[in-house]
Amino acid sequence: MRRWAVLLLSFLMCFGMMIPSALASAPTISALYDENTGRVMITGTLGSAQGTIVTVQVIDPLNQLDYIKQAVTGANGTYQFSYKLKQRINGTFTVTVSGQSEEQVNVTTFEVKMSVSVALDGVRNLIVSGYLGVSEGNKYTVRIVNPMGNEEYRQDGVTGANGAYSINYSIQNRIIGNYMITVNGQRPDAVASASYYMSETDRKKHNGGGGSSSNSTSSTTNNPTPETPSLPPVQPLEKPDVKISPEVKMDKASGTASASLSSEDAINAAGANVVVEMKETVGANKYQLYLPASLLMSSSDKKITVVTELGSVTVPQNMLENESLEPATEVSLAVGRADKAALPAEVQEKVGNKPVIELTITAGGKRITYNNPDAPVTVSVLYQPTAEELKDPEHIVVWFISNSGNVQPVPSGKYDSATGTVTFTTTHFTTYAVAFVMKTFADLDSVGWAKKQIEVMAAKGIISGTTETAFNPGANITRADFMILLTKTFGFTAAVRSNFNDVLPTDYYYEAVGIAKLDLTNGQEDGTFNPDEPISRQDMMVLLSRAMKLAGKLDTQGSENDLAAFDDKANVADYAVQGVASLIKGGVVEGSGNMLNPMGNSTRAEAAVMLYRIYNK
Repeated sequence: MRRWAVLLLSFLMCFGMMIPSALASAPTISALYDENTGRVMITGTLGSAQGTIVTVQVIDPLNQLDYIKQAVTGANGTYQFSYKLKQRINGTFTVTVSGQSEEQVNVTTFEVKMSVSVALDGVRNLIVSGYLGVSEGNKYTVRIVNPMGNEEYRQDGVTGANGAYSINYSIQNRIIGNYMITVNGQRPDAVASASYYMSETDRKKHNGGGGSSSNSTSSTTNNPTPETPSLPPVQPLEKPDVKISPEVKMDKASGTASASLSSEDAINAAGANVVVEMKETVGANKYQLYLPASLLMSSSDKKITVVTELGSVTVPQNMLENESLEPATEVSLAVGRADKAALPAEVQEKVGNKPVIELTITAGGKRITYNNPDAPVTVSVLYQPTAEELKDPEHIVVWFISNSGNVQPVPSGKYDSATGTVTFTTTHFTTYAVAFVMKTFADLDSVGWAKKQIEVMAAKGIISGTTETAFNPGANITRADFMILLTKTFGFTAAVRSNFNDVLPTDYYYEAVGIAKLDLTNGQEDGTFNPDEPISRQDMMVLLSRAMKLAGKLDTQGSENDLAAFDDKANVADYAVQGVASLIKGGVVEGSGNMLNPMGNSTRAEAAVMLYRIYNK
């Protein structure tokens, strides 16, 4: 009996310890819609940790993006977003809140009923508008009753695009009091009403007034609630150990919002992953954070993420390790809106209204020409694609714009629909723009299986044609050219201090091959690389396997047994068995039927398809 009592007590103790943990980690979500103001308040918790990245997306009844924002959780994992509907389309709105893992996803909905709003145009016209259904052609009737109780106006109509309707009515006598407006659809429950109070001031000065709602309807007001500042995108590579929200001060003359890390903050930040939140400031065109230079000159592998409304920047704490900043003891990181007017007209036209940001770093008041291949920086910008861009979101890219106005694609630039951000890595601070590029070549019809992949990788700036209009997909790809594609696809960067005997500093592939020499390939026994020779399929797979493991994209270890299904497995060289097998086991390579063709040369089209798969893995 005593033994059973001990076992039962042990079970209850273990069970009791598990319950709080499970409860603490369960995400919650709530979305409340205010019909009077048109505002939505989204709140909840995402686990129990502070500083977790949280993204909210709201999809309207037309399946279009109505709102997207990103922030970091506060105490106990809480979050809060507030925004005003773009359009009061009646129907079901879907709210999705996600964190940094698949488990941290929660979905809820809220309803927007048939709407009507009323405004005076400043003279005597009442403007009545709203939504009935979500498509055109829905019949409706508008009635306006004056303060004396008489029906002054009745009009039948049909809705336009997305169920929208609008009528203008010229008030006859401008009687002081409430004008009652009712809109009826064809169903008995399709009723919305609002009122407009004609004041003595309106009557004399002919100024506009406001509307009010009754029952379950919405309407406009003279004093709309201002947008609640919310946090912009942030993409730290690791969960933060420390979260800091310094006081932000605004210089109206320059449009710069600035903040500084205190001595205590700096101590806490040293050797830790840090998120610094700079609150959104009205009128700011640039956000600047001052911090001790020593924080960015350490040998630590930790990172600092600066979050602003314009974008977030994640920098390694060793980014200035090789810089000589004396006598400066303080540096500043800045994210600002770039002056689009200063860009060449051709670039302005292509960029349009898309985000263009400028990254700067200064020490002692002087700008540092930062370029450190050993310390890449991650940048994230909120972006809402157009309907046309959403058809081909892989063609949303990032451009680096030089001081002379030249444009160069940033291969790592990607749009992430889950977070609503465009994110990229870079090794230097300058001007960057979001762009949409559709690129193709005239000779891709013969390789329909590779056409999309070639076009996407060309738009990203990872691959290029043999001419402006030709890709030559069936041609063999050289070892050097493959190294260029490989390093761009994975975003590998490093300072090249030595290279193979047959690779010269003047060669266009010098940097790419030099980067590969550090971790990916040893070349030939005589210290050469044979850059101009075609690369074999097995050598390509060996390099891909090593690169994927280095980038953390391949965690499987293959063996000779994984090659058993292929008739030509004996043709795989001993040095290539593990690399080829690892790709097969990881599902990256399937072969052609029961053949691997390891000794065959890889074509430009084959290389593009293989790298495309890995780029999106």
